[in-house]
Amino acid sequence: MSSDRFDLLGNSLAILTGIAPLDRSVKMLTWIEAECEAMRGRGDLAVDLPPCLFPYILPHHADWLPRYERYNRPGDYHNGGVWPFICGFYIAACVAAGQMDLAERKLLALTELVKPWHEDAAEWGFNEWIHAQTGKPSGRDWQTWSAAMYLYAAECVQQKRTPFFDLMRTGNPDSAG
Repeated sequence: MSSDRFDLLGNSLAILTGIAPLDRSVKMLTWIEAECEAMRGRGDLAVDLPPCLFPYILPHHADWLPRYERYNRPGDYHNGGVWPFICGFYIAACVAAGQMDLAERKLLALTELVKPWHEDAAEWGFNEWIHAQTGKPSGRDWQTWSAAMYLYAAECVQQKRTPFFDLMRTGNPDSAG
């Protein structure tokens, strides 16, 4: 089944690996940010990071499944939830495309996003996913994949390069974008 929905992880990986050429990557990031701004304007997005999938699947759409009413509402989980894990890849993609100001802003937003906890009091929640319309942490706390990609994104911003992916994209492990 094909879809016209935007998949943030897949497109971030296309930028990181070089499947998307640099000029296309920059255009893609500009489009993502414009779409997210429009979503914030409509009240569909409460945070300054993109959801994993958009537009959300709504009850009147052909790909809506009955279980979504309970388990995958618009802005929840796989139906447009904001995943810190995926946002780490997005920030790295910003670095790969040479968009350092954007990467720095998004890293600050991710820092605020991973702090709140959902289940147990802690200094850092590193939640599984965030409800897009409310910005509230959901899923499980202390997800190592969320923590790992936060640390990777921070390292990318600090180094102004994308370790591992630089080599894949350019053939040069010391390249910066």
